[in-house]
Amino acid sequence: MIIVKDLLKHYEKGLVKALNGVSFTVKKGECVAIVGPSGCGKTTLLNLIGALDVPTDGEILVDGKNIREHRQYNRFRAEMVGFVFQLYHLIPSLTLLENVELPMYSLSLSRKERKGRARELLSEVGLVERMNFYPTHVSGGERQRAAIARALANEPKLVLADEPTGNVDTETGDIILDILTKLCRVRGITMLIATHDKEVTDRADRVIRIRNGLIEELPQ
Repeated sequence: MIIVKDLLKHYEKGLVKALNGVSFTVKKGECVAIVGPSGCGKTTLLNLIGALDVPTDGEILVDGKNIREHRQYNRFRAEMVGFVFQLYHLIPSLTLLENVELPMYSLSLSRKERKGRARELLSEVGLVERMNFYPTHVSGGERQRAAIARALANEPKLVLADEPTGNVDTETGDIILDILTKLCRVRGITMLIATHDKEVTDRADRVIRIRNGLIEELPQ
């Protein structure tokens, strides 16, 4: 599903080397945890795979196609990738239902279809009774569950989660992990999770460790 070859990402004209020759593969349907200290390149790696940034050098293939070959990165993201961020990134002026609907505007769906799918996803994450609430009127855990529903709105083949439990307490984090991993496994979605959380690594199929922009350990 994912092939990363000799990936480089440098900033400040090469003075800052966020990634310095990273290579690995991820199979379809795998859940892989990306771990390492702050500043090691975890978030940079997810941003590159999700086409939120472009590499200095190297190749990234997703579902057999080099990301550079996509004419429109926004179309690639809309059709292939779901994002879950630590700070939710929900729009405060929209209800949870409207936030989940938002990614579907890039698809050829009717208003009724968008609302129906959004309602179904919010039901799956236990938020159907909160769907008309605004993000500022629900808890952090509920915001993250809504963000998971939004990430799955376009039925992506790949989910990229950046510290999805980093902004909630341990108990809420366990609930979020249960929901996220269950939904992805049921749908056969490939998932990369950047994390410091041992609970995440315990649930992942594999762990990739990064330090100073390099893979430190790649378990077989």
